[in-house]
Amino acid sequence: MEEIRVLALDDEADARELVRDLLSNLGFKTMTLGSSVNLSEALVSFQPQVLLLDQGLPEKLGTDIIKEIRQSQTFKELPIIILSGRTGEDEKVDALAVGADDYVTKPFSPKELSARIHALLRRCRSKGGSLYEHKNLKVDLCAGCAMVDENELPLTLTEFKLLVELVTNKGRVLSREVLREKVIGKEEITDRTIDVHMAGLRKKMGELGREIRTVRGVGYRFTD
Repeated sequence: MEEIRVLALDDEADARELVRDLLSNLGFKTMTLGSSVNLSEALVSFQPQVLLLDQGLPEKLGTDIIKEIRQSQTFKELPIIILSGRTGEDEKVDALAVGADDYVTKPFSPKELSARIHALLRRCRSKGGSLYEHKNLKVDLCAGCAMVDENELPLTLTEFKLLVELVTNKGRVLSREVLREKVIGKEEITDRTIDVHMAGLRKKMGELGREIRTVRGVGYRFTD
């Protein structure tokens, strides 16, 4: 059975410990953070399938964090559940309006939280265009992972973003310039850097790496 990765962000140590123990006992793979300062790094390294987010963080509101995530090319589809002691209707409406997928008020039961996480993942995976399949390759935009024969590929963030661009533009030639702008977004990055990342991606994909074709003098294309 797939182990679901959940990242929980809460500034209160007791709350983090409670959520970590609760989710671990329910079979989730869990990571907790006490501040949003290292959130970007945690998203990249942990690749969570669900983010549990406290609304009342001292350095930044949960709703502001959601806005930033929804503008991210890589994590904009990440399922997010707000956990908050604020029970007012306006707070719930505001959170959902900026992109939260669900709102759970504290205190909550373990069964309720587990059910909400599973229900959210089912909804996310049922959305059209969130899962791309080619032969024995699956690229799950919702979960932020790629699998070959149900085995998850150990891709870096850049490699995963390159693969997403290729599979979502299957059959089209993507120039190195386009890939550089969409995936890395830094002008100082050279075409050679794209080639190095692409070589790493192909290697990790094994035989399926041959599906990524080099178009000489232009860029790359994922086969139809």
